Amino acid sequence: MSPEGLSELIDSLVAGEISSDDHDILQQTLKEDSSARDAFRERMDLEVGIQTWASAEVQASSSAAAPTNRSQHTDDGSSSTRTMLLGFAVAATIAMIVGIRLSTLSNDRGQEKSLLDPGRVSDRAQVVGVIRQQDDCEWKIRPVSHAGRLALGKLSLSKGVAELRFDSGTNVTLDAPCEIDVTSPDTAQLLAGNVFVDVTELSNGFTLSTPESRIIDEGTQYGVAVGDESTEVHVFDGRVVWVSATAGMDSQGGFQERIEAGEARSFLRSTPSKFKLVTLGKLQFVRRIEQRIRDSAKGSLIAYDGFENLVGLVRRGRSGLGWSGGWQAGGRGRGPSADVVNSPHDVIFGLDRSGRRHMSLAEGCDVRRMLESPMVLTSGNGVFLSILLSRQRSRTTNEIGSLQVTLEPDLPGRGRRRHQIVSFGVTTDGFPFINSGNIITRTASRIASDRTCLYVLKLAISNRSTFPSLRVYQPDEAVDHVEPSSWTVSGQAGSAEHPPASIRVLTGENSTWHVDELNVGNTWRSVTTQYQVGMN
Repeated sequence: MSPEGLSELIDSLVAGEISSDDHDILQQTLKEDSSARDAFRERMDLEVGIQTWASAEVQASSSAAAPTNRSQHTDDGSSSTRTMLLGFAVAATIAMIVGIRLSTLSNDRGQEKSLLDPGRVSDRAQVVGVIRQQDDCEWKIRPVSHAGRLALGKLSLSKGVAELRFDSGTNVTLDAPCEIDVTSPDTAQLLAGNVFVDVTELSNGFTLSTPESRIIDEGTQYGVAVGDESTEVHVFDGRVVWVSATAGMDSQGGFQERIEAGEARSFLRSTPSKFKLVTLGKLQFVRRIEQRIRDSAKGSLIAYDGFENLVGLVRRGRSGLGWSGGWQAGGRGRGPSADVVNSPHDVIFGLDRSGRRHMSLAEGCDVRRMLESPMVLTSGNGVFLSILLSRQRSRTTNEIGSLQVTLEPDLPGRGRRRHQIVSFGVTTDGFPFINSGNIITRTASRIASDRTCLYVLKLAISNRSTFPSLRVYQPDEAVDHVEPSSWTVSGQAGSAEHPPASIRVLTGENSTWHVDELNVGNTWRSVTTQYQVGMN
């Protein structure tokens, strides 16, 4: 945020005229930007000084002489009132800063608690999770929020896709138009529209109500669509129990129907105990907010993984698009596994990662994920891959371990490694490199530790040969809107005999690497769209 914009927000806060949206923006800015916090404290010190001076002037004026007329008395009263209001604004602002600082310290220590303890919430609202939304979302009824967190209450989405991430372990994706009422940390009522419910392995269960039923999960992923005449339930994983409201919403009685994975039902809203079988997937549910990335790439995105629908180990296949399964151990299946952890509350290349997750690979980690189908290597075309990487210095040594990202063919045993299409990454001493045609080419400049950089690989195809190039963006660089004319490093020509079928990530022995936002596509735009701020 510019200094002018920050100053305007602080002016509005001090004047008591700040909107709830601007208040959230100010709070987020202060949380992320230390220079903004310094400027804010300086302004508050000044306001406190003004308040003290004004209070002293009023007291001195009152004791020196009584007011001579009614207008004089009114002016003094207004000045006193303004002073009191300013004092309240300063006090509230200082309280906000303290809350932000405590929240920042909590996140820095790696705690995964909410900003507010659900057991000790304010009287205004009980917070139950966070909300993620597309940039083009429009709300008829905005989500109830408290301290930047999702709270109980009704919300109505009129455009776009949004995701409610409950602290209880359930994710609910809303596809506009949609109206839902969040009633507790593990319950909600769908009033109209479509939602997709993902009850993760950490959840103790989630109950979604409709105007005429309760839908009780048994460890599952399912979609619900509430229309004017009927409600459809599509179960993709696990099972659910449909309980009609015949005997009242709080009763255990009423008609019940168990729906297994791969099945779908349509229930009449006028008679919720009557249903008919429908084809699974007849209604298209937006299962994850990541779908917006594929849509914006206009069909040129092959695969994406933002590590957003995972908890703990990455071997579950619930994350991203374009994969045939989850992440599995590479090589001989030995060594430490990768984990999914909470991302820092930062903004990287215009991407706000607050409330998001990324993959953490411990020392010596080796994981692989298969694509839905091998890539097509056609002469004159290309393959692009982008990924966010951050290396962490070893706790026990002063060394910085390496990381390697490999495009491998679908060959048995060690054939993948021997016939790899291309690999790239960072050497032990910190230099980005490309390994192609059994020749390693590296840059002349190092990458610093603890900095999240964007790596974009281009694999050009010509006459059954591959020609790799790598562009590395530092955090303070703008990502090119179109394919750049110069690259950080270019590798030797390789063979296009075996098409890439999997992505493999390996780390060295002396470091931990953080990996996020993996994109594979056919164009530069398809793997960098999310970083193209302001583009149509």
